[in-house]
Amino acid sequence: MSDLPQHTFAEMLDLFEEVDDVLSASAPPGVMYVLYVIGGVAMGALFDGRMTQDVDVATAEIPPQVLEAASAVARRRNIAANWINNQAAGFVEADLPPSAFDPIYEGRCLLVRGASPRILLALKLMSGRGRDIADIVELADATGSRSTDALVSLCDEVFADTESYQFERDWVEAVCSDIGRLLSSRRSGEDIAAAVAALAAEYDGTTDPTE
Repeated sequence: MSDLPQHTFAEMLDLFEEVDDVLSASAPPGVMYVLYVIGGVAMGALFDGRMTQDVDVATAEIPPQVLEAASAVARRRNIAANWINNQAAGFVEADLPPSAFDPIYEGRCLLVRGASPRILLALKLMSGRGRDIADIVELADATGSRSTDALVSLCDEVFADTESYQFERDWVEAVCSDIGRLLSSRRSGEDIAAAVAALAAEYDGTTDPTE
């Protein structure tokens, strides 16, 4: 998706409105199509100024009617046909209930629910990507999960029943420890921007911060 243009959260809401208009023209009365999203759109619902290229759906299936409507909007707007996609769904091993998602758009036939701050935080901690470090810090602050123990407990809660978590928990603990130190420095009044950038660069350059 790196070649797609960036959109503000407000622009994404406009696109959802257009999809809803297309759906409403043919959907049976009372039908509501639901998207459970993660990624930039979910972050945009929480933090001002966030940009995103596409809509990351967390489920293995997307209603075909929604995909058809999104494609129609894409042709009209001259944007990528797959601007709504579930390419990230394979990375979400946890069985996330609907209650893990908060409404961010509701139309006549389309409901878009974004992952809650705690779920976004857990997903980003599990990914351990350098580009997510700044987001992790902000989400940890916003949710009050500011200590290493609190961050590990959150991941345990969300991912304990997944197949790979037992093998990846040491990695997750290392990420949580790094974030816990950053948050401790911030609470002490330090400007952690440089430390966040340095940690992001470290994660982008290695597969394991403990190596």
